[in-house]
Amino acid sequence: MERLPGMHSLVVGPGLGRDKKVFASATALIQRSMELRIPLVLDGDALFLLSTSSNLRDSIKGYSSLVLTPNKVEFSRLYASVFPNGNGQETSKSMNASQLLNHPSIQAAKDEKGTGLLLSESETEVALKEPTHPAHYIIRLARAFGSVTILQKGAVDIISDGKYVAANAAFGSPRRCGGQGDVLAGTTGVFLNWALSTGVNEDISPAVVAAYGASVLTRRANSMAFTKHKRSMVTPDMIQEIGEAFEELYPMDSCSASL
Repeated sequence: MERLPGMHSLVVGPGLGRDKKVFASATALIQRSMELRIPLVLDGDALFLLSTSSNLRDSIKGYSSLVLTPNKVEFSRLYASVFPNGNGQETSKSMNASQLLNHPSIQAAKDEKGTGLLLSESETEVALKEPTHPAHYIIRLARAFGSVTILQKGAVDIISDGKYVAANAAFGSPRRCGGQGDVLAGTTGVFLNWALSTGVNEDISPAVVAAYGASVLTRRANSMAFTKHKRSMVTPDMIQEIGEAFEELYPMDSCSASL
């Protein structure tokens, strides 16, 4: 705990385990980090902890320097813990990649490659009112947490703080190796610190921008690693590609000196 004040950001969850004593320590760590206003990313077992602890769920509400990175199962479990009238299975509708990218209300929001999009505030309100909209459940959960940002992993990564929705459908590779989510969580932690430090956008939450940037970088590194290693690719191969992928996506000559 004494080292926390020196942390630029903190990622909690990958490889954590679910021992009660570990969960108690993790809870104390998360709460102390929020007291110190340290940017946080919760992934893996920290999301399981969050789904089982109402006290922790209450404590994170409104903490805008927090990103949750659930996969499909983790998102459904977390949603069910917040909205107990359902079982979380209804959220599978928000995971349909083709639905999201081809939804008639968001065609104009796509980027030039058709793999990224951003919904405006008004479009987000429409999605919230439409239970069949692919982004409905992530918006609802983000708002329940007081505008905490959620990066919902899947064939399309969907990101929302309850006010805006972003999505990344850039193709990485046909191989999904264990540990890729850990790379995404760590990258999100770095980007979150940068975004909060530099004030990247006055309108869109820095956490949303950070999560989107991390999603794009992770998929690019995945693609580059697969090109070299094919089906033998493992997560360390992705890590080796992060530097080159970063330079391709975010060239140094186009970045602020503070980055």
